[in-house]
Parts: sequence; C-alpha cells; structure tokens
Amino acid sequence: RGGEGALEKVPLEDIFLWVDVISISQSCRSVQTLAINSLPCFASLLKYFVTVCPTVKHADTGAVCNKASYHERCWCRAELMSFWARNGTERMFYATGGSGAARRSEVGGEEPEGMALEPMAPEGVTESFVDAIKVFHGSPSCCRLGPAGG
Repeated sequence: RGGEGALEKVPLEDIFLWVDVISISQSCRSVQTLAINSLPCFASLLKYFVTVCPTVKHADTGAVCNKASYHERCWCRAELMSFWARNGTERMFYATGGSGAARRSEVGGEEPEGMALEPMAPEGVTESFVDAIKVFHGSPSCCRLGPAGG
C-alpha cells in the first residue's frame, strides 16, 4: 500500500474531511454556485489532497468512474492545480479500491474493500501530471448532465 507513510502519523483529531457532495449545498443553487467558485481556494489550503476514486459504476449514468474519469472534469483539475500550486505534489494521493473486491455496506449498496493510498505524482511533476492540471482541457460535468444534473 503506497503512500501510507505520509499519513500514518496524523492523529485522528487533526483530520478534517471535505466531501463535496455533502459539503456543498445540493438544494440551493445560489449557495451551491458560491461554494463551487470557492473550491480552488479550499483545495489550496489543505494539508493533504486525497482523491477517492475506486473504479465503480455511476449510479445514474452507468458510466465507469475511476482516476481517468476524475481527471476528465475541469472542476477536479482546478482543485488539483490549486493544491499543487501552493503545496507541490508530495502530499497528493489517490484512494483506490485496492484489490477491487467489494463488501456490503451497512447503509446499503457495495463499497470497495481494502482502500489503499497511492501517491498521485510519485515521480514529481511529469508531462502526464501537467496534462492533468490543465483546467480548461477538462469538461464541465454540468454540460454533460444538463442543467438539472449539475
């Protein structure tokens, strides 16, 4: 399990978690817009940047969601670029599905078993990393899903 060393000594009481779908209003469009516009600022202030991106099937569209689909979205690219510009790549990680096995979640559905951390840029700033932070080369999910979807 790569990347764990950087996080293993962080006391639990010092960990604050940002989950966009529950940290951003999904019902009040004006508040949602303000929060979305502030995402690059929030991302730049983090101590660690961990993208949770196991390979799963999207519940609404059926599309495969994974590291590649994460990097397709301009909002995600903006968050990556903002964190990197202020902090570098050393504390950037992916949390992936580990072995790909799944277990039944207590709240219903399946969740990946054995989530593992892996460095997002183990070799530092490479050409592929630079491609991943090109914000305007990404696609806005709101255009793909239509106005009601996002």
